[in-house]
Amino acid sequence: MESNSDLSKKAVISKTPVTLIGAGRSSRSDLEKALEFAPTLVAADGGARYAIKANKELKAVIGDFDSLSRKLQQSLSPEQIFRVDEQDTTDFEKALSLISAPLVVALGFMWPRIDHQLASFHSLITQCQQPCILVGSKQVAFLCPPIVELTGPAGRLISLFPIMPTIIKSKGLHWELNGVRLSAGGMVGTSNYAVTETVRIETDTPGLLVILNRADADMARDALLKLKQCWSGFVVNDSTHLLVNRKGSSTV
Repeated sequence: MESNSDLSKKAVISKTPVTLIGAGRSSRSDLEKALEFAPTLVAADGGARYAIKANKELKAVIGDFDSLSRKLQQSLSPEQIFRVDEQDTTDFEKALSLISAPLVVALGFMWPRIDHQLASFHSLITQCQQPCILVGSKQVAFLCPPIVELTGPAGRLISLFPIMPTIIKSKGLHWELNGVRLSAGGMVGTSNYAVTETVRIETDTPGLLVILNRADADMARDALLKLKQCWSGFVVNDSTHLLVNRKGSSTV
């Protein structure tokens, strides 16, 4: 199977949002709706099965190709195939690392396996320079940027979970979090909700997961597209596998 050999460059560079489909559970209607907003379609390994079954054109397929049959692999052109053989990262992380777009809408990474879902949350951190929304059947999740403003009706769920320690400031939540350090095993911010139309959240490190109800997916999408600042200064060190900032200090 021939493939693109130069993985030092991005597989997909888009000025518009990109839909990324994985091998987990997602519906045909989810895919159709995502493509209306993010028309460039990329698959992470086995996610290509669903795209091909839905008769959708794929810009690229990225992964180690252990979940895609040889027959389906042979139906792809070499220009579509971006093979990454290392086993240190998931196919979702591989795909995010090779996409450059204003936003990635990711389907099929939230369910049914809990370990896959946790790995997807981890990938949001390691690839924090690429804004991404994980879309599930009931909820959506994204990594909080340095500053985000979410606009919608009061009363909506805004759940905050620290995958790694982070200091947060908020405005517009029922339980405000101002200068509070959140951490797994310490204080978390789940089951909070908005009391104003606009909720502002600030955080000092790329480690805070924002979880909303599925009905508020458009609110998350709009907020992330308006970002003035993201985590572009953070990269994963190849030797230590730690997330570091430009000055070289470790954060995870």
